[in-house]
Amino acid sequence: MSKITINQLHMALCEANSIMLTVHVRPDGDAIGSMVAFYEALIGQGKTVYMVVDDVVPEKYSFLRYTDHIHDVAYFETNPVDIDMLMVWMLARMSELAK
Repeated sequence: MSKITINQLHMALCEANSIMLTVHVRPDGDAIGSMVAFYEALIGQGKTVYMVVDDVVPEKYSFLRYTDHIHDVAYFETNPVDIDMLMVWMLARMSELAK
């Protein structure tokens, strides 16, 4: 994994029209909360945004806006989408990323 500058990230986000967001397995409140917050910010900019979690989103986070827009991997296996960017939130190690 290479590091990029904040300016490079900004430019990549400006250029991307379709973005998929995901988090680590066994997602906690920090992961789900930050992902749905970024989802809201991106759709506010007119981006097409998808959220995928390769695990069950705990029911206790269902009060968060947009959690009903989070899909599992199986959904995208049967409903493939084209994306310009994949963003992974709250990942300390690549082993925390499932499929």
